[in-house]
Amino acid sequence: MANNKTYWHEYRILNNLQDAFGKMIVRQSNLPDKEVNASGSDAEALYLLAGATLAAVQDSHSCLDLQKWIQEWKEKYAEETAPQTTKKTLPDDLVPRLEAWMKKCSKLNTDILTILNDNGGVFTPNQLVILRTDEPLRAYLNRYYLYEKNIGSRIKNMQGTSAIQNELKEQVSKTNFRPKDDSQKEAIEHALEHDFAIITGGPGRGKTTVLTELLAFHIKAFLETKGRSMRVAICAPTGKASVRMKESIDNAISAMSEEGKAFFPEEVVNQLKSLTPLTLHKLLGIYENSDYPSKNASNPLDFDLVAVDECSMMSLKLFNELLMALKPDTKLVLLGDENQLQSVEEGNVLAKLCECQQEQGIVNRLLVNHRSDANPALCEYTNALVGLSKNAPDVTTLYSEHTPPTTQGLFQAFELPETKKLEEELKKILKTFGILDEKGKPMEQHYENAQDALKSIASFKILAAVREGHYGVKGLNIMMRRILEKEKTYADGVPIIITQNDAVTGLSNGDIGVCFKNKVHFPGIDENGTPAPKEFDPVQLPSHECAFAMTIHKSQGSDYPNVLMVLPDKDMPLLTKELIYTGITRTKTNFILLAKRDILEKAQQRKTIRWSGLDKWLKS
Repeated sequence: MANNKTYWHEYRILNNLQDAFGKMIVRQSNLPDKEVNASGSDAEALYLLAGATLAAVQDSHSCLDLQKWIQEWKEKYAEETAPQTTKKTLPDDLVPRLEAWMKKCSKLNTDILTILNDNGGVFTPNQLVILRTDEPLRAYLNRYYLYEKNIGSRIKNMQGTSAIQNELKEQVSKTNFRPKDDSQKEAIEHALEHDFAIITGGPGRGKTTVLTELLAFHIKAFLETKGRSMRVAICAPTGKASVRMKESIDNAISAMSEEGKAFFPEEVVNQLKSLTPLTLHKLLGIYENSDYPSKNASNPLDFDLVAVDECSMMSLKLFNELLMALKPDTKLVLLGDENQLQSVEEGNVLAKLCECQQEQGIVNRLLVNHRSDANPALCEYTNALVGLSKNAPDVTTLYSEHTPPTTQGLFQAFELPETKKLEEELKKILKTFGILDEKGKPMEQHYENAQDALKSIASFKILAAVREGHYGVKGLNIMMRRILEKEKTYADGVPIIITQNDAVTGLSNGDIGVCFKNKVHFPGIDENGTPAPKEFDPVQLPSHECAFAMTIHKSQGSDYPNVLMVLPDKDMPLLTKELIYTGITRTKTNFILLAKRDILEKAQQRKTIRWSGLDKWLKS
């Protein structure tokens, strides 16, 4: 073929990087014949196996499922050969060649797949392809194979009962605590019993309330049995989620009382109040441009208990690094919503853990939505979306006429307008949310201080599925600046989101601040637990951008009284049920959607699929 391209590269089954990687793996192999263009040869089989495995990782899978990958190409081929299709790019013999290739892979000698893992004495973890010949047939890059294997092993070793279980049971029997519902009570009791526990449920179901009471019981038991304070770390994958975690715990502490009488001693409550959430990266000592955490098996975290919120955002790699950094006797509590979007990186850790650990009593699902009074229609819709209701999501109701916002909240969808009418439609919605007056002018805002400015940006958010285009984050931010008359880069009231972790300022990717008096202010807490925004000159900030609008992915860990969600004008694979669910559930009270009805219907039927073998390791 021209330019010495392989069949698989010529027809774009593999891209340039995947083609180069496959050829490199073959060169490093012990195959006597390394001609990758020889159809049906071991070299060609290994070349395609390596290239396709890299393709899977680039699509956020942790491994290549050969059967599913071939099925995807069969479906693409079927689309191209449909009667109405005029453009064809795939060859006629694609399907039989793929099927022959899979048969070849299933018979490959394992010695052939022992690719060099020592390159001049330097270990190269991505340069080893491992083929697991059990069902289903899967292939890995070495590092992801090790991540899954290590996670499975560590989790199984953590499935014992708590070392202070008897004391904890006694604390529960003596303490007059009253969870809001039976699922919360059951979750607390089960989580107290195990050294590894998962608390899962949608927004408003009390995950942080359960965690706070769980921590209080542990802290009290430690004080009484060991005579010392319990070493506790609380964290989340992003800065924004960690700030929200602190707010939720403080609210839960305030609620842990009855007729003015505290459930727990003052010493326990004070320690709870003193907890400062970190990002997982800060906890593990992972800094920009470094893949290696300072906290690891040789230098472990010195905590008795570690709690991680918003675990749906946690990648396979990050979870593996957390487990490797824990001491054998450290208790681990994970919180998150298994129905939310998964990590933008490889893996689907929380969903797999919930799927595999349910029978062990480790997964505790919270079922009652305590925010349902704020917007019952929204709660009913999202329950149907994720299968917590017998009904299917009612798109017809969503697009029907509704009255303006009430105390029970607005839940409404409108057809996506043409680009030239988008700004006009956006102004109508901003009037509905009270951000513009009846004349279409920005409501007058007066900030006494930076804390007031931070509160103002927390009242409303536009969420977009994509970054580019008129219906994406960039276009919507430009439009919002124009509508709100804040076209000056750092005008008062402009929200700013950090897009890069920075050790110098201590700011993390996802942190949101606000411009006020030529400075940018981010949420902070002083030593007395009082809100004290952190102030920076714009030139001090790491990479950042305007955040009137942000992606649905970036919004995880947040909630807002008023949310507008905008979907693109064309269907695309990233529009999934999980994306729609995550966007809608960022809403506390009022929600409006701009989307083509047929695109929404397709999106809520499309489930995110991540190929993984983690369940094999967790169950074996």
